[in-house]
Amino acid sequence: ASAPSQLCLNLREVSKMAQTKPSWDEEKLQRALEGFKGFLRSNQGQEFLKDREKLHQSAKELLKDKATIDELTSEELVELLKKTWASHGNQQALQKIKEGNSAYIAKVKSWLKDLIAYKGQAPLPTTENLGVGYASELLTMCFPDQFYLVNNTSLKGMRQLVQGELPKVNPKAYPAWRPLFEDLRQRIQ
Repeated sequence: ASAPSQLCLNLREVSKMAQTKPSWDEEKLQRALEGFKGFLRSNQGQEFLKDREKLHQSAKELLKDKATIDELTSEELVELLKKTWASHGNQQALQKIKEGNSAYIAKVKSWLKDLIAYKGQAPLPTTENLGVGYASELLTMCFPDQFYLVNNTSLKGMRQLVQGELPKVNPKAYPAWRPLFEDLRQRIQ
């Protein structure tokens, strides 16, 4: 294609992307934020926050550096992964670790090292049976100010609160979620 026709194609793609860019349904978002802030102020919300903080501290200790990850036992790996919501839907990784599959355990440890070194660029590190849900949750536990949880629950909420097309849920698209979550974080504070 010639340069002018290629430019025209690119402009059409940009226009299409602008039309489908997600935006908040402000009315629904305000209602959801009021409910969420009320929950956080409640006794149940305070307990939830305390429990999550304990989980975060535990994950930070287990994943503090590559040497610590190398020393993790299979039992510690299972406990770490069981602390995630992702484990409620996908326990294949837990099973392989429990079975003592040494090659898989080595693969998981390598993945965890890649994960703690991740700086937000695409693609998000994933490995066999440990996808975006596990990766984003562990990153959120260890670095809550830098990362965000993309799982079935957050997707359900986003679908209710966002107008337009949401980013895909895959390792390459993970960074595309950042603007939505950053804006949401600002609004919660």
